Amino acid sequence: MSGESYWLIQSKARRRADQGTNSPTTAPDGGPTRSPAPQRGVKPHFASSGEISELHVGLKGTMNALFLKDLADKTRRGLRGRVAAGRSAGGRCYGYDVVRAVDARGEPLRGGRAVNAAEAAVVRRIFPPPTLSSDTRMRKPG
Repeated sequence: MSGESYWLIQSKARRRADQGTNSPTTAPDGGPTRSPAPQRGVKPHFASSGEISELHVGLKGTMNALFLKDLADKTRRGLRGRVAAGRSAGGRCYGYDVVRAVDARGEPLRGGRAVNAAEAAVVRRIFPPPTLSSDTRMRKPG
């Protein structure tokens, strides 16, 4: 867009704003619209499926929500599998070092951790192991 045409568009928008009428974000009935395009007779289109209607917007939103739920379920299942295999399911934790190793094909083995003795001592000092008298789950009822 050239500087001159940009200036013309901006000046038209300023005039409309100064007059308080026919604002590009105000519908003919005075209420707000999502876009000025429908006022000007412009209809949105997908290259693959043609014109977009309110029905398309609702269906696409529903399909996207279902996709995200399915993706979250698969991600959680994958993390549970890594933990069950004795691997780390997340980033680096304080008290552990990352173990870098490769398999027979030269592929990296991910998720391996080893205890870092210095950091583990700090963790043990902050979180001492429970004793029989301090842990309510181990206390005898009565």
